[in-house]
Amino acid sequence: MKAIILFLFLMINSISFAQFGVIQSPIFDFANPENQEIILDTSVTNYLEEFNDAEDAIIYIYRLGGVLGAAAKWTIVVDKKKAAKLGMNDYTLVHVNTAVINHSVMYSNIQLNFANFKPNRYYMIRFKGVDVKSYYLDKPSFDEIMACTKANSLLK
Repeated sequence: MKAIILFLFLMINSISFAQFGVIQSPIFDFANPENQEIILDTSVTNYLEEFNDAEDAIIYIYRLGGVLGAAAKWTIVVDKKKAAKLGMNDYTLVHVNTAVINHSVMYSNIQLNFANFKPNRYYMIRFKGVDVKSYYLDKPSFDEIMACTKANSLLK
């Protein structure tokens, strides 16, 4: 009996210390010819954040309401820097240097990988439950973002 209890104790302890790895997405390459750039009109561009320099691109990251993890705020990490904590219907924006080829956006234990952002362009990443959409910023996405609340940035 003592052997069984010891065995169960060891199994429970080893499971409790097991760490799950990060799930990585394939690289989404914006230089791919299939990814047609979207031209925004002034009804959108007049309300967007301005670029910092010639190599700057801006990513709007937002989370729409859903059942998955509704009570929890997700910490969004961009290029290994905490960007914001997003609750339901929150958004944040992040400036990325396009001179760097590869970028990553991480939430929970999932890492999204991106390559070849173009300078002075706007991008979006939308979380809705388990669905993640990333692309150039368009008018419908801009409208969704404007219906959300801006989260406090954690970037310094």
